[in-house]
Amino acid sequence: LQYGTTRIDIPRARIRRAEAIDDRTGPTFVPRPTDDEARGLLRITFSRQGQILLHLEPPLELTRKRGVFEAGKVLFNADDRDAVLEALSGDAAFDTPVARPSIDARPEAITVPAHNLVQRPIAIEAIELSRAFGARLAVDNLTFGVHAGEIYGFIGPNGAGKTTTISMLVGLLAPTSGIVRIAGHDIAASPIAAKQALGYVPDKPVLYDTLTGRENLEFIAQMRGMSQRDADVRIGALFDTLALRDRGDELVRSWSFGMRNKLSLAMALLHRPSVLILDEPFNGLDPQTSHNLRELVLAQALQETSVLLSTHDLSLVERMCHRIGVIEEGRLIAEGSPADIRHQAVDLESAFLAMTGHGTAP
Repeated sequence: LQYGTTRIDIPRARIRRAEAIDDRTGPTFVPRPTDDEARGLLRITFSRQGQILLHLEPPLELTRKRGVFEAGKVLFNADDRDAVLEALSGDAAFDTPVARPSIDARPEAITVPAHNLVQRPIAIEAIELSRAFGARLAVDNLTFGVHAGEIYGFIGPNGAGKTTTISMLVGLLAPTSGIVRIAGHDIAASPIAAKQALGYVPDKPVLYDTLTGRENLEFIAQMRGMSQRDADVRIGALFDTLALRDRGDELVRSWSFGMRNKLSLAMALLHRPSVLILDEPFNGLDPQTSHNLRELVLAQALQETSVLLSTHDLSLVERMCHRIGVIEEGRLIAEGSPADIRHQAVDLESAFLAMTGHGTAP
């Protein structure tokens, strides 16, 4: 099971019974003492949709900062509950090693290592990309790629060319020269195929203010060619994950900036894109929603969605990203894992300031 930054391996031989269940809604996890812990229940749920309860014997031991938590039951979501239940009802045993994963582990300890990602196809590709505005060259011969399942941090000072680059990647701005490929499709030659694979969250949400939140998503679902049933299920799940259900039937013009940002993210994720481009997606979000969004982005990457994340929150980039590209004056001046970029500096922020001429790394 994978929940955001946490992975839990459950040996098949420990599963005594699996049953369908409908429990409480909302994203939940167990990082603190609760009645569930006393009953040996570990919740790993995003919503009420497709919940499965596993009964384990002997209980699974999970290492926590406070000690060992023994989980005799695990509750989680499955996209196809019937298929999972059918698979678990068989007699075959899996060769899954008994492990004691840490709930409090750092993301880099459990996400896919960057060196393994290079074997996967490149899903976001910029090749010798340039864009001029009159005599000013905003993006200068930029080349980089993002692999399937990779979270790529795209950072740089204000005016470095990040938003211009992103506008070219999503097809809103034509490059002066160069090529953009999304999921293998040239966005200039095959814009429909490229955009079908793409989910995009701009730095300023673009919404239909005279529609409700639900109507905004229903309209996007129709534009994406989704069935009514699939759209209803998907909208419900996203409303639960992003805590929008209580306000979903209100006109968007009455929503706060943070809520509008969440709806913009839901619109990008609605059709389950294989490529996700996020431009400052955490702006205006409260701490709980920001946490849920981080978990959601990590979960997308674990499903082999390629994620390009542009943000000024360097601590977030350091925790979440497999690789980082640093852009300045329209050129890529550094690229590598967070450890590569940080090098001998105390943190990514110090390295970034030294690299862009705004400070010195210790």
